[in-house]
This record gives sequence, C-alpha cells and structure tokens, in this order.
Amino acid sequence: MMIEKNILNSHTISSILKSALLLLVIIPCNSFALNSKKWEVKELSKKDKEHITALSNLYGYVRYYYPNDNLEDFDWYKFLILSVAEIEGCNNTEELKETLYTLFQPICPQLSFEINAETMHAAYKKRTPFYIRENRNEPGGIISKIKKIDVSDTKYPVTDSLYCFSIHSDLKVSLPIAVSSLPQKSKQLSKLKSRVKKVKVSLFTKPLLGVLITGKKEISFLKSYNARIANEIMRSNVVNYFYPFCTEDKLFSTWGESCKEHWGKVALCNNAVEYYAAVCELMHSVKDSHTSVNFAMGIGKVGTYSSTYFPEIQTSIYNGKLYIQSSKDETIPEGSIITKINNIETDSIIQRKLKKSSYSNLNTGLYKVQSSLIFESMKKDSLITLNIQYADRPETITQITTTRSYPYAVDVPFMEIRKDSLAYVNLTSPLGSYEIFETKIPELKNAKGIIFDLRGYAQPYAMSILANITEQTMLLGNLSQPISYFPNQLNTEYIPVEKWDITPAISPESKILAEKSGYQLPANYHITAPCVFLMDYSSISYTETLLDMVKHYQLGTIIGENSAGCNGDMTYIKLPFASFSMTGWKFSNRDGSQHHGIGIIPDIVVENEYDKDNQLKTAIRYMHKMLRTL
Repeated sequence: MMIEKNILNSHTISSILKSALLLLVIIPCNSFALNSKKWEVKELSKKDKEHITALSNLYGYVRYYYPNDNLEDFDWYKFLILSVAEIEGCNNTEELKETLYTLFQPICPQLSFEINAETMHAAYKKRTPFYIRENRNEPGGIISKIKKIDVSDTKYPVTDSLYCFSIHSDLKVSLPIAVSSLPQKSKQLSKLKSRVKKVKVSLFTKPLLGVLITGKKEISFLKSYNARIANEIMRSNVVNYFYPFCTEDKLFSTWGESCKEHWGKVALCNNAVEYYAAVCELMHSVKDSHTSVNFAMGIGKVGTYSSTYFPEIQTSIYNGKLYIQSSKDETIPEGSIITKINNIETDSIIQRKLKKSSYSNLNTGLYKVQSSLIFESMKKDSLITLNIQYADRPETITQITTTRSYPYAVDVPFMEIRKDSLAYVNLTSPLGSYEIFETKIPELKNAKGIIFDLRGYAQPYAMSILANITEQTMLLGNLSQPISYFPNQLNTEYIPVEKWDITPAISPESKILAEKSGYQLPANYHITAPCVFLMDYSSISYTETLLDMVKHYQLGTIIGENSAGCNGDMTYIKLPFASFSMTGWKFSNRDGSQHHGIGIIPDIVVENEYDKDNQLKTAIRYMHKMLRTL
C-alpha cells in the first residue's frame, strides 16, 4: 500500500531540520578563505586555563546578577577581549586577583576578594525598595534587566548582603546581587569604557559586500585568540546559568572542566572551520535536540551566515547501517547500503557526526545525522563519493552533488481513506491543510477508525484537527519559563506558560479559544471514530506537546517508540561567532516527572525497520482487533 511504503519519509525534515546542528562536514568549507598563517595560536598552560576560568566566572556573576544601570551601552565582548589580554601576564593568584579587581571594580564598586569563604556572607537587614537583575529566557535571547522591588520576598536576594562565589581553586569573590541604591557614574567606569571602546573588532578584512560576493576574504576578528576565548566565555556562561536542564544533563559537575579543555582547543584553532568544530564538540555535552550551532559571524548589527547544501538523496540508519530511502538519481536504488563516504567507513562518519551534535537521546541524534548532517556541505556543488552495496550485486562507486539549500525528502501523503474503512491522516505532512481535512470530514465521520501519524514535526493545522476529535478542552502540559535572580540556577523561579489549549470544535467557545491559542478555527463537527496515534524518536517539541495532550486526555492509543524527549520553547543566543539555539523553557510530564531525554512513552512499543513500517502495520492490526470487540 502506498502509505505503508512511504510512511518512513514522513519522519524527515520538518522541525528537527530547522534546529539541526551545522557540523564540520565531509567536504571542506570553502565559503571563506582561511589563511592559517595569520591566525594567532597559543598553547594554554594549566595556569592559563585556570585564570581564564576565573575571568569567565567573575564575568558571569557581574554581568547577569549585579544591578548597574550605567552599563546599558557597555560592550561586554570587547571588555572580555581586553580582559583576556590583561590576565595573560598574571603569574600567580595574587596578580590575577589584582588584575581582575582593576577590571571589574569600576563595574561593581562593592566587589572584593577574600580567601576565607566563612567570613564572606553578612546578611544585613532587608531594605525596600531595592534593585536586582531579573533574567528571563526569551525566544530572542536572555533578557537581563534591572528591576525595582518594593516588597520583600524570600525569592529575592538579601538587600546589600555580600554573596560569596568561588571563581578559582583558591580565589573567591564577594559582591551584592541586590542593592538598596544603584551605583553612581564614576570616573573609573568612564575610563574603562574608553579603554573598551578602543578595542578594535572588525568583521572582515574587506568590506562586507565584497566578502559576500567573492567569499574569499578571511574573517578578521577571529584571528585573535583573545577574541575567540572571549566569545567562548560568553557561550559558557549562557549555558551554565540559563540552560534549564543542567541538572538532568549533569552539567553542573562537568561543564566547568569541559570549558577549561575548550579554552585550550580554541586557542590553538588555525581557521574558522577548526574553531566551529571545537564549538560543536563542546555543545555535544548539552543533551538537547533543540541545540543548533550556526556557522555565522556577526559584530553589532553586521553579520553573515554560511549557507549549507545537500545532495538529492534521503537516507535512514538502521542497525548501524546507512540505507538509501530515496534518490533522484535512478541509478541509485532504494534499499542500497552506503558502506563508505569519500572512502571513509560510514560508521566512522556517523560516530564523528554524533560527537559534534547535540541530541536528547541517541535515536534522535541518529535521526539528525541521517536526515541532514551526514551529507551537509558548506559548499555548493561539492562532489561526494559513495560506495554502495545493493542486494547480492557487486559493490559500486558513484558520486552525488550538493545542489540543494535544504535536505532532500520525498513528500508524504496527507490523507487516505482505506478500503477497510480505516482513515490515515499524517499530521506532519507539508502537503496537508485543514481545508483539505474539512472536505473529508463527512467520510471521516463514517470511518471505522482513524490512524493519526505524529512521527516528525506536526504542522500548525494539527491543533484544528484535534479540536474535531476531542470532547473536552485540552490544556497545555507543564511548560514553564525560567526566571532567575541568583546565579548557578539557585532558586530559579518557573512561571507556568499559558498557550496552545485546544477546545472542542463544537464548543460555543471554540472561536474565542482558537484565536487565543493561535490555531485555525475548526469546522463545527465532532468526529467520534476511535483513534490511534503513531510516534517515534522524530516526534519532537511541538509534536510532543500534542502527544502529551493525546495521552493525558486519552484521545486514543499511542503506538511506536519514545518521542525525542526535547520540548519547551527555544531561545536563540546571538554571539559574535557560532550563535546557537537551545531549549529555553522547561517542559515536564503532567505529574512533574522528567520529560527531558525520555519523552512521551507509547502505550504499545513497536520499532520500525529500514524498509518496513511495523508501527503502521501494528496500528492497523490493533484497530481491526479493537473493532471486532466492539
């Protein structure tokens, strides 16, 4: 049957590809000429890494938690470039302490250093009003704003109390993170701003237009290892303070050491591709399928992005082998096994890609590799050589070319009314729409059962369709926005998010709630046919939100494999180089248990094979058996 043959194709592209990590690819990147001789490199000693870590820690505490309204126009990136250069000459902890004090005291006048932690915290009497920094994870980034508080609450830091933080193995810093009065402008801060302003950061060695047209000039600011380290200090602090699953990913015990190792690799990079690969390797520690690192450069409002290209071939990984699902080249048969890519064993390439990718579980990571990363190139018309094994035929060698700006995939059918009176509706199909579904409602009302496919990323029309089959208003699950006033994710406040509720289409409130939740107004029909839902490791994010509703409100039996375990709105972190996205909001199961890395658990577990849709076949058999018992 056509649906059974093509159903695996529905698992490709959709949303995971929007967040697919742009990895170091098989074909060398030629989008930017990279002159290795001009890049500054340095072998960092253990002391160097410790000192950079101290700078990074202090920067995070001061930038995100000390309220100073004189810093609205402060260029933190240039400040860090300056700071990395300043601490380079420090020979010991005492010199480091003096240098850091000189750099940060104009920003935080109450800052001081002490060795003995027990003497550091003095909880003074609470005063109101007072000022704090409130940090919110928003889709556009981390919004850190000074907030005036008029009523004391235990969720806020103690006003004017000195909080002690360790920034080095034998160096601690104290500073307030709530103050009764904001610091005044000072000559010291003005001088620091003047020094920071003199730090030169230019995006390219030639005007931007020339670079975009020719693609032959190197990225100027990345040549300085100080600039690269500064960029990574900014990245490391965002993950440490604002990635909401640090506990689940065990990053609190590993992230610091990972970053120390990362400083050393970044300082030795000879070009942007090496640097980008190092960033991807670091972000592999973040077990989040939303995490995507972009090969992008940007200083201020100016920036550019390196496009990626793909061949016209679609693959799947099964039992460690890379199968061809479909290809525009008729000489490459479906079901072929790719044994080598550019004369490298396929398994070796898959493992390399996984080590430079972020994913919430291994199956979802393999899905990211098979659906986009395996052949991704930053150069159009790259030639990729494949060794192919098909059935009992001798192994052949062929070439494919990266011609597409997005991954190739065969579009899957949206709907089918089967001869056995079962209906199939693929809620991830880009060929679908609610208008098409609405024309089929009379047939669906007479159907004996409906199989809804939620393998992949659901389309917006899915909410309207679910409104036609629910008898009760379905509320969004446990999605919350983190808000922090303390560093190190202490006492983080999670604010419940209200959106994406689905009300029955026949409800008098259907129009109002559809507008509120942002989905198309469904037709005034209620479909009573029993339902089955398909899901697997490609069911991610918004799809998991819908599956959580399906499971909680018992819309039908779920068949397949655990979903991706990656839900919650993404936030985008803009950096001078290799900006990235990550999950910013936190999603938990209805009972408060962990969803991250686990996902929605199906009622009936069924695994697919590379050429057999066992999940769909099981759903059909299950539906027939259920109908016989009615």
